[in-house]
Amino acid sequence: MANFEKALAAIMFDILTGKTGHIGKATFKPEKPQFDWDKADAKPLERSTPEAEGVPTSFLYNLLFELGSAKSELHHFLVLRHGKVICESSFSPYRRGEWHTTYSMSKTFTGMAIGLLYDDGKLKLNDKVVDFFGDLTNLWQMVKLRDMTATNLLTMTSGVNFNEGGSMVGDEWIKGFLSASLKENAGKVFDYNSMNTYMLSAIVSKLAGKPMYEFLQERIFNKLGISQCFWETSPEGVTKGGWGMFIRPEDAAKLGLLYLNKGKWEGEQLISEEYVNMATSKQIENEHFGYGYQLWMGCRAESYLFDGMMGQDVRVYPDLDMIIVNFAGDSVVFHSGEGDAIIEKYMENPEISDKALPPNPMGNVNLSKLISELESGAFKTKPVMAGGWERKGNFRAQISSRNKPHPLKHDFFMWLGGRSYELEDKCQGVFPLLLQLTHNNFTEGISEIGFSYENHTLFIKLKEGDEVHKIGVGFHKPAYSTINLNGEPYNVALKGEYTENEEHENVLKLKLSFTEEAASRIMKIHFKANEILLELDETPGKDFISIGLKLSMSQIMNSHFIVKRALGSGADTIVNEAVMRKISPSTRGRLMENAEDNQ
Repeated sequence: MANFEKALAAIMFDILTGKTGHIGKATFKPEKPQFDWDKADAKPLERSTPEAEGVPTSFLYNLLFELGSAKSELHHFLVLRHGKVICESSFSPYRRGEWHTTYSMSKTFTGMAIGLLYDDGKLKLNDKVVDFFGDLTNLWQMVKLRDMTATNLLTMTSGVNFNEGGSMVGDEWIKGFLSASLKENAGKVFDYNSMNTYMLSAIVSKLAGKPMYEFLQERIFNKLGISQCFWETSPEGVTKGGWGMFIRPEDAAKLGLLYLNKGKWEGEQLISEEYVNMATSKQIENEHFGYGYQLWMGCRAESYLFDGMMGQDVRVYPDLDMIIVNFAGDSVVFHSGEGDAIIEKYMENPEISDKALPPNPMGNVNLSKLISELESGAFKTKPVMAGGWERKGNFRAQISSRNKPHPLKHDFFMWLGGRSYELEDKCQGVFPLLLQLTHNNFTEGISEIGFSYENHTLFIKLKEGDEVHKIGVGFHKPAYSTINLNGEPYNVALKGEYTENEEHENVLKLKLSFTEEAASRIMKIHFKANEILLELDETPGKDFISIGLKLSMSQIMNSHFIVKRALGSGADTIVNEAVMRKISPSTRGRLMENAEDNQ
């Protein structure tokens, strides 16, 4: 096991054993700004009707309806044809126009920065990576990495055994990459690794004399009118490159349009057609459809994707002059979710015309109504058929007298207001574990849960460290607010459901959606006489977090022979139970003395 893998396994072990506070070994500095709802789009894309651009409204209606009906949790959806927006929708509780995390979608934007340096003559694609970092390499490292070029970073063929996990175990990511062992010689095998992209960003900083994000703002983003975005930096001050970016769906579409138009924007060649053609062509085979320069080849011939895990995609279809943008919260790493399959099915042989179609006023009315239902949340709650089927979350659930929600009870909320409970287990945070790991922003753990009832609105108060998050609960529709997590503001939407269990105990079911992110915190609170039972969960990401935690625990066990031998054949069972307790834990809370005086 490499040194960074041992350090990462130790962090995972700390998480599983309930350690709180900043357990990552990389320095955390709050950076994320508050999203500005009042800031208008500097250069909005032109709007048009589907038929005017040769697309039947029925095609978009059916596609959007099927996406809304799927188990896939879509957040934003936008379609361009001939450079014009012909369909756009958000999915409640996510709101149109808000920025969203990109995850690996941002890799393609890093590839664009490399294209700028290539066009400027400052970088050749066969330049050796070690030549840019001579001050950080010794003779052995220079020999070991002598064959690695910028192209190998672009195509994910560096072969370096230092991946995303290395970002949590220290501050010197460049040195960590250069000093790591090799899995394969450079150029031989496709091995997806976000640290390749980070090294590209570091090269841009070297050659441009400024952080890559600032360089892209000056050369591309400002010219496209992209003013509402943010990109995290590493402890070294380097733009993260392969992750850590927030961007609005329409702005992501603009960057897709820049590549679709061969690097030209409003008559100006921002990136050379030569580089764009190389970037969007298959450069290496993989288990999917191939990979170009920091982007994936698509299912349809000539198509390609800017792809981020859990459903963040810009899909470009050059032969159709069409772009589809989607942001989501799916439990998949790459483009293999139900939503992906639906889009690919519709785009396989779409009935789209090169010429304008006759206007379809009624079709546009129906499409607008569907979008309104998706954005308000009405689509998910309307009956599917008379006699007992309804949308519940993302699943179809049959209604019975046993699970049908009780009407909201004013007297229960009056009783609940002012009560606070101290939790026995204080190692679970408001921030989902996936987001803690992604942003290096770790929790202090929720220690108390309190409630207040003000002007017919229920508020939940979650104490975490010295911070108390007071969040309004919406029952008929989500309640929106902003919470502070270690100095970083995050927009949230809280939707609640009140019911009773089989013992006639009051139960609150709460879904706290981080609307700029892909993940949500799930809380289910059972109320007893003087205590509560709190059940926590998060979605999505639970499956691959579980895999990562189990792997780390196994590595810890394997490196401690005496411990493993003492546990014997029960070691795997202990690991599995520890992982599930961390991801889907439950704990009790005791009513605090004088709690009713604290409203």
